[in-house]
Formats: sequence, structure tokens, C-alpha cells
Amino acid sequence: KEGEQLEVARADVELHDIIAAAAGNERLLQLVGGIADQIYRYRFEYIKDDYHYDRLLKEHKAIVNAISPQLIKAEGRGDRQHMLRLAEALSKYSFLLLSMIVIPLAFEMPAVLSLCLDKVPENTVLLCRFILISALCDQTTIGLGTANQAIGRIRNYSLTVNTIKVLTLPFFWLILAQGHGVEAAMWCYLIFECLCALTRLPFLKYTAGLSITHFSKHVFLRLLMPTLAVVLVSWAITNYLEMPVRFLVTGAASVVTATLFIWLFALERDEKAKVVQYIQRKS
Repeated sequence: KEGEQLEVARADVELHDIIAAAAGNERLLQLVGGIADQIYRYRFEYIKDDYHYDRLLKEHKAIVNAISPQLIKAEGRGDRQHMLRLAEALSKYSFLLLSMIVIPLAFEMPAVLSLCLDKVPENTVLLCRFILISALCDQTTIGLGTANQAIGRIRNYSLTVNTIKVLTLPFFWLILAQGHGVEAAMWCYLIFECLCALTRLPFLKYTAGLSITHFSKHVFLRLLMPTLAVVLVSWAITNYLEMPVRFLVTGAASVVTATLFIWLFALERDEKAKVVQYIQRKS
């Protein structure tokens, strides 16, 4: 029936949009969007032929089995709350793992760059630090981006986030044109990157029913103590210890400190239980 065929076509569009978005390639999304109308016309004609139904189902079942991350599977079976909890966990773990590298590296950036370059260009340390910190800030809500892909609300999300990113350029130019220097411009860049990360919260609240309070409690607050601990350890070592290849000591101390504080403050009770069970299985 025509109504059923339209529903099949709609579901097919949503599935392929999710797969394209999950690739994380903006150019691919633009390409798919540019030929969407032509693909839809062909898709509808293909679906109308009963001969193709079995083949169509087998092909799409193979795709779903090949691309089955837990978050997308949870949304696919209609378990929205579990999907959001997985998005929270993804955001938390992504930030914590990256922070073990980014924070000590930011403190030791002059020494690390000196290993690679005979003469470090002006503002290189500053630029590298801001880029690393911006990437770390983005991780605080990165799971919500994946959750949005699972839901399939890709167009409005991309327009919102990318518009904020594009607005960085005129503000960046304005700050430099006013003679405020590179550091002020990089602060502007960092603020806009943080704004992009925070924009995911109201967007997912509107599209998926995300509780911002719950997310803040179980992600932002859980990240606070491990982050502060690693920052303090890295700061203390770089300010009070002078030795060759000190960055190795800073990195090792940061990993040990992060591991301890993650266990004490970042992990939920059930997450700790899973870690213990995993260690017991491996021992």
C-alpha cells in the first residue's frame, strides 16, 4: 500500500541519515543533503516493486548489525532514558581520558615544543594550549552529539552548532583589529567553543527530554574533583621541580592522580562494581 511504502521510505531516510552523521564528516553530510531529493525518488520507486522487499530487508539488517553501538541500539529499541544515560557516560569518560593527556601537556607545552623545534615561534605555546583546552571543553557534552545522531535530528543541530562556530571568525577578527592581541582572540575562541558544547544541553532537552540538572550532577560535578587534582599536581611539578625530561614525571603523576580521583569522585557505585568485576575476570 502507498501509505506503508511512504513509511518504509521515511524509515530508510532516517537510518541512512544516522549512518552519515555518525561518520562525523561534514562534507559527506553536505553531499548526501545535496542529492537527497534524487535519492528519495529512486528509493520510492525501488520500494514500490515487491520483488525487492526481501533483498531490501536483508541489506538493511546487515547494515544495522554492522553498525550497532550501544547508544544507537538503545534509541533504536525505544529506550530513550538509557540512551541519555549512555550519552552522559560517554561525555564523562571522554573528558576524563583526554584530560589525563591535555592537562599535563598544556603545562609542559614549552618543554614539549622545544623537543621538536630549535626555536619555538612566538605565540605557539599559547595557541597550542588554547586549542587543547578547547578540545577538552568540547568533550564535556560530546556524548550529547552522538545522542542527537541516534535520534536523527541532524539538520537543526548542525545549523545551530555550526552557526556558533562560524560566528567565532568575525569576533576573532574584531578583537585583533582593535589591537587586543592573540591571547584575547584565543579567549574568544575558547568561549565560543564552550558555548557550542553547552548548546547541546538545551537542544537535547528539547529534542530528547534531557534533564539538564541530572546531566550537570552526574557529569559536570563528577568531573570537578579529578580535573582540579590533575591541574594542581601538574602546576606543582612544573613550578617546583627542575629536571631533564620533567614532562614524563608530570605525565605519570597526572595519570596516577587522575586514576585515584576518578575512582573516588567520578565513578558511580554501579560503575565501580563493573570495574571490579572486569578486574576479577581478568585476574
